[in-house]
Amino acid sequence: MKITKEIATEMAKKMVSKEREIIKKERQDLYDEIEKTIYKTIPTEVLDFGFKEYLNKTNLVVLCSARSQWPIHHFYLKEELPSSRPSEIKYTLSPREEKLLQSLDKRDRELNNLKENISNTIYNLRTSSRVEKEFPEAIPFLPEGNGITTAICVQTDSIRKELSILNLP
Repeated sequence: MKITKEIATEMAKKMVSKEREIIKKERQDLYDEIEKTIYKTIPTEVLDFGFKEYLNKTNLVVLCSARSQWPIHHFYLKEELPSSRPSEIKYTLSPREEKLLQSLDKRDRELNNLKENISNTIYNLRTSSRVEKEFPEAIPFLPEGNGITTAICVQTDSIRKELSILNLP
């Protein structure tokens, strides 16, 4: 079977998907921990206030470094919370949280680089038989098929879809 760029990219995504899910879960755990901390800082009187339409509310949290107070990351809360600023809640990371966030960002970048390297390697091998011979770790991620394909390297369906969105011929 001929390996197209699209097939190589999908195989690479599948190969790193388990690690991607681990990073995603760890990042969400950190965000949940921060959300609980933010929620605890809001006085119960404010949370119980009946006229919530008069309060500034937001669900954007800007994470700032403890050393510089510069924003380094952001995420969205599950629900809007009262805020002294109408557009965001500033949260200063503890050293532990900042180190964990930097570690997750680094692992995410390394995983993206690995995915690109895997994709390029598989694509450069060009055929499933060469993948089986040169890169046997990728065999379980080969798409099912009869081994014969006449697919061209450029996927014209996606190009046609983009052209129709732009109203081009």
